[in-house]
Amino acid sequence: MDLDKISKLIGIIVIIAIAKYIWNLIFKKTNTSIISDHGLEILEDPDKKKQLRKAVDEYHETGDWNETQLKSIV
Repeated sequence: MDLDKISKLIGIIVIIAIAKYIWNLIFKKTNTSIISDHGLEILEDPDKKKQLRKAVDEYHETGDWNETQLKSIV
């Protein structure tokens, strides 16, 4: 093979690789979770949700996490 044919073959391979990369970017299926399953369970439980809200409010007032209270919730 001469150098011209090899460079054309490499060019075609690069074009195919770029096209595949773009294809994968466009049709990428991702699962974006903003909150974990465990966190969702806590927020769906009315009692735990109230406890968590109280802990967050306390943090906003004091600026210090009460880890014992937070650990008992989660």
